[in-house]
Amino acid sequence: MLINTRLIVILSILSKIIVSIGIVGSLLNLVIYRSKKFRRNSCGIYLLFSTIFDLSYLLISGLTNSLQIDSLIYCKFRSYFVIICPSFSTIYLMFSTIDRCLSTSKSNRIRKLANSKTSWRICLFVLIFHLLSNVHILLFYDYKRDSSLTLNVYRCVPRSRIYQMLLSGLMFVLSPLIFYSVMLINTIIIRKRIRNQTNESTMLTTTTRQRKKSARNDQLNKQLMLIIVFQIVFGIVFTLFRCGFLISTFIRRELGQSMFNSDLDQCFDHLTLFMYYLNFSKSFPINICTSSFFRKIFFQQIDLILFRNRSKVTRPSSTS
Repeated sequence: MLINTRLIVILSILSKIIVSIGIVGSLLNLVIYRSKKFRRNSCGIYLLFSTIFDLSYLLISGLTNSLQIDSLIYCKFRSYFVIICPSFSTIYLMFSTIDRCLSTSKSNRIRKLANSKTSWRICLFVLIFHLLSNVHILLFYDYKRDSSLTLNVYRCVPRSRIYQMLLSGLMFVLSPLIFYSVMLINTIIIRKRIRNQTNESTMLTTTTRQRKKSARNDQLNKQLMLIIVFQIVFGIVFTLFRCGFLISTFIRRELGQSMFNSDLDQCFDHLTLFMYYLNFSKSFPINICTSSFFRKIFFQQIDLILFRNRSKVTRPSSTS
């Protein structure tokens, strides 16, 4: 019991540290995605939206996880955004792989679908559709006494067991399975296409300008796919632990459990939540460590921001 309590305290502190790092990393990602190269790139738009909802989840879930506010409105809206923000992030990451799959197609008509205008329209459509399609969370969540605890503690949970089973199956089993399956399939297809296109471009291009242009395009595709692949792999691992724990906990609670299992559940809850926070804090460290293209744009954006600040400071002194 004492070991479990100490472990929970340690994991709680580590979770707050990871959330803080993730918030800073997401803000730095936004600095990078506002550059011209990413704004004009259709894949960069999807990564921008994915980062926005990474940041939203860390702010809403991470900073309010330990708060106890006796408000039904707070209960409903916090549950609503804590559930949909992770799915938003995963959906936009999935669309980034679909975009890369379209952009590497041999068909010119299909490649034209991967453009910034189409990406903005899809992002806005997904945003509106997903917000509206999950309004049921606001209707069916309520305060209920936690029957697994001896203390008189109330939690924000679904009203009925049937709804809880459907929501758990959709959010923690079906949706991650579909999203990550699509990502893996697209990644395999894109990797084969990039290899074929690299070989074909070296054989077909004749002028030096064409070779440089094809080399830049190949490098950009490889760098973007490297970023996406690492995010997918780590996302699968971290999401699998959290979703697996939530599903197993729900099943065991339906079958009945002892206080010993309840204590272990609290430890695993904090451990898998810590890993889940890692999933939404991983983007910037992965991008900066795996992609030289990302690092280059990052330092360019930092220099640009510092240069603007310096010019604003030196202007008044020069006029005086």
